[in-house]
Amino acid sequence: MRIAVRYDGNGAIAAGRIRCNGAMVRVEPVLRPLPVGAATPEVDHIISLAPADGPLAGTPWERVADLGSRGAVLRSKLDLPSSDRADAAAPLVLSFELGNKGDAALKIVGVPVHALTSASHLRIGVRVDGGAITVLDYETHGRSDEWKANVISNTAVRTLKLGMLAAGRHEIELFAMDPGFLLDRIDVRLDGAPDYYGAPPIR
Repeated sequence: MRIAVRYDGNGAIAAGRIRCNGAMVRVEPVLRPLPVGAATPEVDHIISLAPADGPLAGTPWERVADLGSRGAVLRSKLDLPSSDRADAAAPLVLSFELGNKGDAALKIVGVPVHALTSASHLRIGVRVDGGAITVLDYETHGRSDEWKANVISNTAVRTLKLGMLAAGRHEIELFAMDPGFLLDRIDVRLDGAPDYYGAPPIR
């Protein structure tokens, strides 16, 4: 069994007790902080990025707690005007680091929603390492088979193949193009990555 714990970084954390199946269980927290500037670790050939954990100032994204696979998601602001220009708004910038070169793909996972209005869509733009922007459309209509599958898994997924990436640091820019899009996480999948039903494990 797992529980989600949030820590604001202030003060020590004491041991506590939680009720589990009618019994009181002692919980002993162990913090293993990453050094400043440390890269998100690769686990099972996957680097799983949680966009909601990063800074949002100056972007059209806002954090929404208690949703998604990591305890929070990002939502493109509800007053964001829809635009066919992917780079009309400032991007959210994420980075990751590869220890070795490898063939990679981005699995960009959203939470299933419908477009906010009939005049808007559910698009985001994605740019990797300063290349061309790829527009991904997550819109579904009514109770289509895709919508049903999304609801069952609580995910809406698009995959972007990147080809061979060099070892070292890489940058992802995410552009909000429509209001109300919910972004859960981004998985950088390398050769040999297994398929998980839910979110991949993180260290």
